[in-house]
Amino acid sequence: MDFQWLRRLIAPPSAAPTEAVTSQPARAAGSSARLQYPPADTGLPILDASEILSANQQLLTRLHLHAAVEEAQFERRFRAPLRRLAEHINTLPATASGLFAGEMGLFRACLELAFFSFQSSDGRIFTGAEGVERRHSLEARWRYLCFLAGLFFPLGRSLDLMAVAASDGAVWKRHFGGVTDWARASGVERLFVSWGSASGDAEIGPSPAAVALVPTVVGAENLQMLHDGEGELVTALYALAAGGTGPSRLAYQVVSGTWERVQRREDARRPQAFGRLLAGSHQGPYLIGAVRALIESGAWKVNESCLRADAKGLYLLWPDAAPSVIGYGKARDYAGWPDDAPTLSALMRAAGILDSDAGDMGMVEVVDEHGEIKPGVKFANPLAVLEDYDPDQFARAPASLDEVVRADPIAQAEQQQAAPPKETRSKKRAAAEKVAASAPTTAPEAQDVEEAEQPAVDAGKPSADPIEQTGAGSQSAATGVPSLQEMARQQSKPERLVEAAEVRYADLVPEDLRTDIGSALQVERLGKVIKAWRERPENSDSMRRIDNGAAISFKFLSELIHEVPNWLEALARTGLIHSPRATPGMRIQKVSIPEGRPEVQAVVLSNLACKRLGL
Repeated sequence: MDFQWLRRLIAPPSAAPTEAVTSQPARAAGSSARLQYPPADTGLPILDASEILSANQQLLTRLHLHAAVEEAQFERRFRAPLRRLAEHINTLPATASGLFAGEMGLFRACLELAFFSFQSSDGRIFTGAEGVERRHSLEARWRYLCFLAGLFFPLGRSLDLMAVAASDGAVWKRHFGGVTDWARASGVERLFVSWGSASGDAEIGPSPAAVALVPTVVGAENLQMLHDGEGELVTALYALAAGGTGPSRLAYQVVSGTWERVQRREDARRPQAFGRLLAGSHQGPYLIGAVRALIESGAWKVNESCLRADAKGLYLLWPDAAPSVIGYGKARDYAGWPDDAPTLSALMRAAGILDSDAGDMGMVEVVDEHGEIKPGVKFANPLAVLEDYDPDQFARAPASLDEVVRADPIAQAEQQQAAPPKETRSKKRAAAEKVAASAPTTAPEAQDVEEAEQPAVDAGKPSADPIEQTGAGSQSAATGVPSLQEMARQQSKPERLVEAAEVRYADLVPEDLRTDIGSALQVERLGKVIKAWRERPENSDSMRRIDNGAAISFKFLSELIHEVPNWLEALARTGLIHSPRATPGMRIQKVSIPEGRPEVQAVVLSNLACKRLGL
């Protein structure tokens, strides 16, 4: 007994931390599970809603800037619904191994779609038939509706497929409350998700399951605000949350179209796009993360630094860009980080970040901002590093040497002039060869006798025998195929240039409209606009179809035709120009071209004009 008392007296003071460790049994069990083989699923952590919002602070900041409202209103309209959504779904993933998989994936999908739908709704006219005051009151509510609809659009299908449980087998029953409240009440610290679909990359999207969350997440105050503007807004929100069109097809087009772009962006940037996670050092996700960080921090600006872009892709001046990537990884002590440009480019190609097939040995010629030709590398997928990449935005700024040459009209003319003309064979010549091949041939001995009996004739003098000439002509007339002599004479004559038929832009305008407009000059200009509309690229930065007709930027029109005001007046007299109902004489309107961009001055050809002109 005395020895036991002495042993307790001189024991080191290590018992206090033991109590803290035993107060977290789930963490201890999780750490011991990591020692198992095969590796066991350690589950997803339960986080506070504020932690989830902090992890997405960059996107929240962009949302606040775009909303342009006071802090109190932003908290009430935007941050509060996001916080309630984070409390409900916590860190649940959207899929097992597909888009937005992993910790907090489902919340990120909802946040991104909500923000980009809110952004895309700018410039859309949801209440075109209303008066000015009524429209001013409702347009902001419709844009806020697009934000809320984007928040619920990705939820339903994921919640339908997943089953959430604790380590002891207790299952989350979603109709009784959110994940966070259930975890707190049950003492759960980690979540274990199983999926009803055998496919790990099952498509995510809307379903009626999300409708039940609308009152809880949006809040009564925000729903009442929508209802006070127009009861149809609340109906539209419930319909969009379930994936339906609802009373506003335009709002559905905004949300569903934005959802397609968000999915493409996620598919391009997720780590699985750059190789599978291997046992050992896998640099792909870290390399792509370094490039993104350099762009987001402003160290690399598009077409103002070593980062170049055009309609065909995204490029890096190489090895000029290598020190920035190397320095980024070294500053963070990444293990196995390359320290030279050749190794770095080889790793980026192996991870699928760079296009290995571009140019010579993966290198392309890039033109910098000073017009100098430099070596560079091309990204395999521009969206993987530049989320806002739009090919039409860089259509007029070629970066690669091939695109610069292709855009140069002088270089095009020189290439066409240097190219050899294509050899063509006429049908008559082919038929003549066929007849000559099928004609009977004489024996060599008889041919020698015939040549000896024929007198020598001066090649420079034509034959004076009219019978011979008539016979040759009769052969041509009888067979419909020229003789070899006629073919020789035809080939010796120079080919005559045939003038092409005159092409007029006015031919693109229907005849009845030409009569209505009256002025041949204005009709010709209208035909020129029609041709430009039909040849416009996808997501054009100068032309766009809207609800009220075809919007064409005034700047583009001024470059395309002369005397735009006179042209507008001529078209307005025939009802081809759309004017707002409140201001009938207005010819120039504010329209976002393309969708989601800042508004620009534009002329809107009416729906009647689009129908009659086939736009």
